[in-house]
Amino acid sequence: MKKIIAALILLCASCALAFSQGEYEVMYVTASDGLRVRSEPSLGAKKIDTLAFGEYVLVAKKGEVVTIDGITAPWVKIVVGDESEESYRDKNGWVFGGYLSKNEQNLGNAGEFIKSYLKRSKKYFFHSPYFPSERGTVYLRNEGDWENAGNKKDARYTCSLGNLCQGDNSGSLPKRGEAVTIRDCMYYMPPLAASLVGVIGIIPAGTEIQIVHHGEYGIKDGTLFPIYSFEYKDKKTGYVIGGDVRGIDIISKSDASSVSDGNGGKYTLYSQRALKGITFAEYGFSKSKVDEVLDGYMTYEMAGLKNGWKIVESLLYDEQGRCYKINLDTSGWLSLQHPLNMKNPVLFLQKYLFSGGQGGGAIAHVLYTVEVSGGKANLRKAFSYEYLSTDGGPDGIAYHYFTRDGAVVYIYQEECGQVTENTQLIYMQQNNPYSFTRKGEKRGEPQGKSQSFTLKQYANTICRLKMRRTPSLSAEKFGTLDAGTLVKIMEIGDKATIDGITSNWVLINPVHTGVFNIDDGVAAAVWVFGGYLE
Repeated sequence: MKKIIAALILLCASCALAFSQGEYEVMYVTASDGLRVRSEPSLGAKKIDTLAFGEYVLVAKKGEVVTIDGITAPWVKIVVGDESEESYRDKNGWVFGGYLSKNEQNLGNAGEFIKSYLKRSKKYFFHSPYFPSERGTVYLRNEGDWENAGNKKDARYTCSLGNLCQGDNSGSLPKRGEAVTIRDCMYYMPPLAASLVGVIGIIPAGTEIQIVHHGEYGIKDGTLFPIYSFEYKDKKTGYVIGGDVRGIDIISKSDASSVSDGNGGKYTLYSQRALKGITFAEYGFSKSKVDEVLDGYMTYEMAGLKNGWKIVESLLYDEQGRCYKINLDTSGWLSLQHPLNMKNPVLFLQKYLFSGGQGGGAIAHVLYTVEVSGGKANLRKAFSYEYLSTDGGPDGIAYHYFTRDGAVVYIYQEECGQVTENTQLIYMQQNNPYSFTRKGEKRGEPQGKSQSFTLKQYANTICRLKMRRTPSLSAEKFGTLDAGTLVKIMEIGDKATIDGITSNWVLINPVHTGVFNIDDGVAAAVWVFGGYLE
């Protein structure tokens, strides 16, 4: 109820209608630049609103037939609010009927439409009977509509986005999911109570939302996706907004990655993964079968073990909010790294791949430099490595960290109690900072070194490093930083000699502390021994 009340307050103009739709003719705006609403049926009358292209209106009555822009049609009175409510009377008005059609309008590219719509109207919602049509998209609202879509060429699908709020391992009711919008996108708020029209609203890219459940489906360009019930708290108004959002426009927070640019901004990557095993050839138009497979957690367990995922879209946003498509065909997971401890830092895209079973398997990492140029994000492979980690068989670890001039990859592998590999591979950055070349290798694990630091300096951990409350080996330990973690020096403590290495204790902040949330000098500072930083 709280969600509905808050949304009603924000969107009152669209949700307070108390008419029967049968009394009115439903029409759509065809004017590409929008259609002006006037107080009277005259070009000289006061302009009281502008309707967006594709917007849904109710025609109350028709007036005088006139010719405008070479088109002959009547003036029509439209209903946008409840005439019984004094506060909504100024929302009713007259429009020229030559720019209205009985046919729902195809909005084309949703992103372009949203950008154009906000530029024209500055409003974040408009009226619609459902999600507007869009090239390559079919909406499947119930079992009957699903089957009727069989005659449409766009209703074939080759993969499916997962259900972001599927049940947990105990088989309990679906859980709430945390998601983030990957682009400026639309949401739909169905008509409430006696309302006639629903609302299409716009959510900015990067907005975190809570998804409650899914019911309906859509298909866009061969990808099947759930349509979710969602809610989020608008930061500007404080209202809780609710409605339906398309799965094609959101991802799980765990599939988003943000890194600091070192200047108070950030780079953000949104990777949308789909299940390869859910296809039209396998499930056809059986909504119940698709519901069952997407609601079961084993679907996702098996996909993770058997390379059952594929990336259908990856979007990179830079510090100015510009968006770039990442073209990388993979079944792995993607994340960003930006090693600010390098002399010439560049952005990296890391691909993680796993193949095996519940007892372990092969793990591979591939790192690409990302160069943004000419409106495109160009990838160049920098280095890669892999290792085996299994139960009762070959076992090992591998990781990388960045240095001032390049990167070091450490690989440790053993089998039957015998060490088969214990090597550091050294890669150096070339004159072109986006190009890396292997320059040699060393035996053994990375070793610390005696060194000093400056305030605000960035560094990488060269191994797993214990965090302490105070700068002392006897101080409380409360966690371990993974190898390759980027940190920022916030305070320099006393010198100490540990393991034959002389360096300062340093108070550090992890710079990239989470998959989506980012902290640069904000996270709780901790002490580490500086001899194992690079």
